[in-house]
Amino acid sequence: MTTTELEGQVGGCSPEGACAVVDHHVEARIGQPAMVLPGAMEALQAVGAAIAASDLPQTTVDLVNARVSQINGCGVCLLGDIKIAKKHGETDDRLAVLAG
Repeated sequence: MTTTELEGQVGGCSPEGACAVVDHHVEARIGQPAMVLPGAMEALQAVGAAIAASDLPQTTVDLVNARVSQINGCGVCLLGDIKIAKKHGETDDRLAVLAG
């Protein structure tokens, strides 16, 4: 699964790190900070490694990832996060009320 094609949805990130889904006529105001700020990606990867090494339930991590994608407005990311959460056993009910 890639960020440029996910279940027939057109979207993804530009080389500058700007993410969008479907509407190719609108440009992002800023690039994805993790892609344009020196050291940001490495810091995010370190946080991810620390979380993976913790005893947090995977479904909790999945719900947090999905909520972050909602807040960031990344539809491609959100769709991927929801698919991963469902593979890890998250329920449709809990996913449905995530933003509530």
